[in-house]
Amino acid sequence: MQQRIEDAVGRAECYVAVDGFRIAAMAIVDELADPEFWHEEDEPRDALYVHRVIVDRGYAGSGLGEALVDFASKLAADRGKSWLRLDAWRTNLALHGYYRRQGFDHVRTVSLPHRGSGVLFQRRAGEASRGTVRFERMERMGPEGEELRQGGSLDGEGR
Repeated sequence: MQQRIEDAVGRAECYVAVDGFRIAAMAIVDELADPEFWHEEDEPRDALYVHRVIVDRGYAGSGLGEALVDFASKLAADRGKSWLRLDAWRTNLALHGYYRRQGFDHVRTVSLPHRGSGVLFQRRAGEASRGTVRFERMERMGPEGEELRQGGSLDGEGR
């Protein structure tokens, strides 16, 4: 997992919510559709994909994970995509419910013996599930750790 995150930082596809000098939450948002899950008939190039949403336990329940997903949804719409997509582990029923409450629809479940993940979800790009979540700043991390994007809060508009 660490290599995947480092690679995303190198491509400037890792977004973090920062509180002071502490990373409170992060998500990878990219155009990389997993070919074992998303097929040509799904039009994978018409979506952004959310991977590795991680919230520091000290911020659990604060809405930061949801806000990052809403930010990704706005980003997808801004890039002219129709969908925001993600996948979840087949056994994590609580997470499936969490994504449904955020407005995601279940697309299908893919069962591959070598993969734990495979429950596929999507929602329309630009849709948001909540109001404003405030924190110090939002950054898009570059390959040298530099800030590429900054703001003061995330709201349903991804700002």
